[in-house]
Amino acid sequence: MKKAAAAAVLVVLLACSACSSGGSAKGSEDARAACAVLQGLPRPLPEVPTDSADRAGQAAADSVMNRLGAARELADAAALADSAHQALADAAEKAQAAPVRTFSYRSADPYITEALKHC
Repeated sequence: MKKAAAAAVLVVLLACSACSSGGSAKGSEDARAACAVLQGLPRPLPEVPTDSADRAGQAAADSVMNRLGAARELADAAALADSAHQALADAAEKAQAAPVRTFSYRSADPYITEALKHC
């Protein structure tokens, strides 16, 4: 839990540090932050816990979804600032959406790999 909270704080700080930059520079900083979040994900991703009493498994799963969401938001911000980051944003969106469609976090792995190619 402490690592997840620290990572979330780091993402927010990186995103906020980009606020004072202009256009392309801000896009590059947001893209770097999105990539840092994606690189910090455990690989392979954990599966959805089947035991509702598995608190550690649920915490890990929640962390994955939160990180995928953060990466997507940062990648979207990067693409808005600089269209050169659109491929990263597209892959991050697919990575976040895959587990929702398939009920398997591991279905996001190919999209994470694709997103990381744009880092």
